[in-house]
Amino acid sequence: VAKDKLARASTNSVVLPLTTNHYWTAFYPFDEGAKEIINGYNGTLYRGAYSTNLIYRGHVLRLNSAFLQYAALPMTVSQMKTFSAWINRLSTQTWERIIDFGSNTTRYTYITPLASSGKIRVAATINGPGEEYAVESPSPCPTNKWVHIAAIFTGREALLYIDGELVAVNNAFYLLPEDTKGLRNYLGRSQFVADPYYNGFLDSVFLCSFPASSYMLPISNLKYLWSPPTLFLSWEAIDNFALLRLESLGALENGTVMFPTFDSNGMHVIKITPTNHAEFFRLVRLN
Repeated sequence: VAKDKLARASTNSVVLPLTTNHYWTAFYPFDEGAKEIINGYNGTLYRGAYSTNLIYRGHVLRLNSAFLQYAALPMTVSQMKTFSAWINRLSTQTWERIIDFGSNTTRYTYITPLASSGKIRVAATINGPGEEYAVESPSPCPTNKWVHIAAIFTGREALLYIDGELVAVNNAFYLLPEDTKGLRNYLGRSQFVADPYYNGFLDSVFLCSFPASSYMLPISNLKYLWSPPTLFLSWEAIDNFALLRLESLGALENGTVMFPTFDSNGMHVIKITPTNHAEFFRLVRLN
């Protein structure tokens, strides 16, 4: 309430807009189809695509190119600036897609495990194939092997990570996925009808609306399978993660370093018969 020199009072009100945090993250573990577990950005599976449970790894998405299977995600995810996922491709078809977020064959952002160059390619355009911004891996993507792929977009750069290691950067990538105005956001399908569908597995698809730091990428986590009296602990078998180790702890004190017994489905696995109900396990990365 304000008063003038004659002691007349008046009240002025101003409506302030509600400020919101526009940052978001999305994670698809494929435990229940294409359900997204953080913000409810649920996807839809098409033509018989399904989640399957691989021992020691857990649930993954199976896409079969012979049946033109794919998943579609909501429009929000096309505004991502970070994408990461575990993939295991079973074919050698060029131009199949891990993702393809876009509106048509002119505006899109895609990641393919095998471009015509023989490399992993991340690209985006608003003017068709002739004007793509792109970054490619130095080496081919293997088949029948689990590989972690991540792409980070800043609006000036595009960074490509393979198994947690930065392998390629384009310092003149002046486009963001949101610029392509994605109306059709696919996992395993291209905007181009002539391109093959993805054939293989996808796991732990992660997206966020900001350029994530490399340490934020969900590359490895500890999983368990309890089959009394045996406990199986497993974590991703990444070649260049030699410094990743499993520690056994009693009452959260420093304990014994444990090494994998065998590998299965792209996972290091250790077989334990617990004798201490107050025992804990954790993954640590050495400096």
